[in-house]
Amino acid sequence: MLAAICCNDYIIRKAHKDDANRIYYLVQRAFSSYGNKGCSPVARETIDDIILDLEENIVLVLEYKEMIVGSLRLIADTDREFYLKRFSIHPDFQNLGFGTFLYYKAERIVQEQGGRKISLHSSIEEERLVKFYQKLGFECLDIDNENGYKRGYWQKKIAGVDDYEIMGW
Repeated sequence: MLAAICCNDYIIRKAHKDDANRIYYLVQRAFSSYGNKGCSPVARETIDDIILDLEENIVLVLEYKEMIVGSLRLIADTDREFYLKRFSIHPDFQNLGFGTFLYYKAERIVQEQGGRKISLHSSIEEERLVKFYQKLGFECLDIDNENGYKRGYWQKKIAGVDDYEIMGW
């Protein structure tokens, strides 16, 4: 059993402006390994960028004993499709189930809003990331080298959304 499953000391909630500095630290720490392979996708991100996301998008945080150890951002690309970005779990808290819990909370929010797909970009050079997204049900649809490393464009169809409704039938 994963440690996070046994623990009641964590919460997942929508982030607020006061979280921006802690989210910034977390994302920079979680994405630090990308710098070894090319241009880190968060290298130029500022706290103001995070504040803008807090104002315009869905930003979730996972707190463990009042420390933000996970966060993600959901952007409504269209009324039925969402883009997941800056999905971050602090390195000291990876492989404990926190990322899975945080992702499924985000998926429930997308489903509640009638979303039918979630897409994201992620490195495919790190096997642990590939396995993680595959475990969640994502499929890699395309590969590019835009940031100096191989990254995949991943997508997942959300269960429970009727295809006939999507097609307007």
